[in-house]
Amino acid sequence: MKRSLLAAALAVSFISGCVSTSTPTFADLKSTGSELASTEYKASSVSDVEKVRQIVNSTFIAAKPVYENYVDTLLAETDVNNYFSAVRNAESEEEAAKLYESLTLEQKQKVDRVINSEQMKEIFISLGKLALETNQITDVFGSMDKTSFLKELDFSNLVTEKDNLSFTMSQLDYLNDTIASAYKNHQIMSALSSSI
Repeated sequence: MKRSLLAAALAVSFISGCVSTSTPTFADLKSTGSELASTEYKASSVSDVEKVRQIVNSTFIAAKPVYENYVDTLLAETDVNNYFSAVRNAESEEEAAKLYESLTLEQKQKVDRVINSEQMKEIFISLGKLALETNQITDVFGSMDKTSFLKELDFSNLVTEKDNLSFTMSQLDYLNDTIASAYKNHQIMSALSSSI
């Protein structure tokens, strides 16, 4: 009975750790990526869980430099950075369209130039692949029965496994806040760009 209650409490804490209510800045996300990258990866003792965690970790390792290249490209030009940041915080595609329409002709040209640059096209091809992977692994990780694997553990391993899963969930949050979000926003901005 105690083990079931503990497993349920841990499962709830895993799930509640995934919910975020505010939109972090590009700088916040870069910092989060660096913190996660500097954290030692510790393997899970549960093989089914570890298989999924390794995929998440590999995707994170591949995604971090792509996202940082994307952010560095945006930060290089103030108008572009401001526009991408505003679109990132837009509640709907209609709101994003209004943001684009509110740009001056010169600002639109800067945004269009960045969106259509070869460098950004290469970044967005990578973002697309990584966004697809992120969506797939988020679905797989979310559908795992986290309470059933906890039953296989000794009490002494529960805290370690909780830490392992929390780390993986932080990586997934990072991937969703960076790669998946950037790719979605690029699709919106490309549709709005007057030169495409």
